[in-house]
Amino acid sequence: MKILYILRKQPDGLAKEMIEKQSHEHEITVVLIQEAVLMKENLSGHVLALDDDVRKRSVSQNIPKIGYEELLSLIFKNDRTLCW
Repeated sequence: MKILYILRKQPDGLAKEMIEKQSHEHEITVVLIQEAVLMKENLSGHVLALDDDVRKRSVSQNIPKIGYEELLSLIFKNDRTLCW
């Protein structure tokens, strides 16, 4: 199963635990938006960041960036989408 996580803020323990556990059995993609683009921790899965939010917060991370169209496409391509 393909699961998309959209994180709006720094993930709490439950979110990190779910991402980690599900990454062993499923294809996980994590998109960082809003305050989550400031996150310094590593997460399991394919991690991306929303380009507009990265630029607004002047963040320089080595995370691939996507636009709104790519985010919308990911929502439809995944079997399940969870927003934290």
